[in-house]
Parts: sequence; structure tokens; C-alpha cells
Amino acid sequence: MAEYWKENYDLRHYLETNWSQIGQELKGKLHIYTGDMDTHYLNPAVELLGDFLESTTDPYYDGTVEYGDGEPHCWGPERSELIRLMAQQVKENTPEGTDTSGWNF
Repeated sequence: MAEYWKENYDLRHYLETNWSQIGQELKGKLHIYTGDMDTHYLNPAVELLGDFLESTTDPYYDGTVEYGDGEPHCWGPERSELIRLMAQQVKENTPEGTDTSGWNF
């Protein structure tokens, strides 16, 4: 069962296995936030993911992994800041020539 979950649901495993094919597309697009006192004890898995991302070199992931000191699993930027960060990512990664005239950000 553990192997099934690893092969089908483990994001770190998927990224490690496929980084040479997908890393360039994800460069600068992965931004992960969690508290270091996660209510469901998921922060150790995030730490392993962060360790992998920091080890990437071709390409380097160039993103964010942040831990809230003493915070639970829903920790991260305030909603308004998170929306601003998401809008920035959309703007930076929108293909050239895309009609953005109806966008309100």
C-alpha cells in the first residue's frame, strides 16, 4: 500500500523522478508554505520536499519553501498577500500574445 501511495500521490517522489523533464517548466513557480507545528504532522514531508528542491541544479527550482515558527498546517501569507503573489505569478508566466484585456489585476 505504501508503495502504491508513493507512486501515485507522493509529490516529492514525482518531482525527484521527473525533474529532468519538468524542472524547467516549474522553475520559479513552486511556492510552499507550512507551519512547523503542523496539526497532522505533515511538516516533515514538506521538509523532505524542501531538501530535494534545494538540491536541484539543472535547473535550480528558484521558488519558496517557508515554515511558520510554531504555526499549524494552514500557515502562510495573509489572503491579500497570497492573492497578490498568485497574480504576480500569472502575469510573469502568461504566454506572450495572450489577450489579458479582461483581467482585473
